[in-house]
Order: sequence, then structure tokens, then C-alpha cells
Amino acid sequence: QVLAYVLERFKSWYKEQGLSPEIFLSVAALDLSNPLDIDSRVKAVSRFASLPESQDLAAANKRVSNILSKQLKGQKVSPLKTSLLIDEAEIELSKAVTRLKNTTTALVKDRDYAGALQNLATLRDPVDKFFNEVMVMTEDQALRSNRLSLLTNLHNLFINIADISLLAGTK
Repeated sequence: QVLAYVLERFKSWYKEQGLSPEIFLSVAALDLSNPLDIDSRVKAVSRFASLPESQDLAAANKRVSNILSKQLKGQKVSPLKTSLLIDEAEIELSKAVTRLKNTTTALVKDRDYAGALQNLATLRDPVDKFFNEVMVMTEDQALRSNRLSLLTNLHNLFINIADISLLAGTK
């Protein structure tokens, strides 16, 4: 009850500070219980939301979330198989996700959420290229499954900080 009260107060406090409700909701979606950690994440997401890349990445994350929820329906995906990455755009995205995974994990562990999101902002171009050039829902089941795995890996990078898909359309 105390946590629910604090979270409700946070929501009002951030609104009074001029932050859009979506910024708080993107963090609240993770069901965190440490108010100091929540505040750190909200501040980081607020800074992220001001970046030019934020809206594109929020929209991409919303698209990824929709694809994964419709296609996986709670099922786990198999690990990514790099041998099944055939399009240049998916290879590029896979390399970018892999490169950022360790860095982002370390930053999140150190609670440097702003730094993690700043790093993840570099994914805008590879994500855009992927969605412009790659058909996720291809007829080839192995390719489709592998692409869903790649999208899961991408989604997991962001969801460790906040559900930035909730920022889509806030500007």
C-alpha cells in the first residue's frame, strides 16, 4: 500500500514538474519497487525523450512489442542463429545489438540509465534500416523465428531500463 501511494505521488509530482505522463508510465510498466531507482530511470527517460532519435526508437519499440506479443503469445524464442542472418540490414542490426548488450548491461548495473539510453540511441539507423528492408514475417519459418529472436534481443536491451514503446507519439 505504501509503494502504491508513493508511485501515485510520483506520477503527480512528475506531472507538476512538466514531464509527460508517458515518461513515468514507461518506467512504472516495469513494476519496480525502489523509489530512488524509479526516479533515476524517469530522469534518464526524460533526457532520452528529448533526443532526436527517441521518437523513432519509441515507435520501433512499439512495433517490436506488437510483433512479439502477436507472434510469440508468451512463448520463448530460440536463441539467435547468426548463420540465418541473410539480409545486410539484419546482420547490421544483430551486430549493433550484440555490441551494445555488454555495454548497456554494465551501465544498467551501475544505474547509469541515461548513459545506457544514450548508447541505445545509436540503434536508430540500424533499426530503421531493418524495418525498411527486412520482412520479419517471411514464409520461411526458420528465418521468421530467427528474426523474432533478433527483435527479442533488441527489445530486451530497452526493457531493462523502461518500456520506451510508451513514448511513441508523445511529441
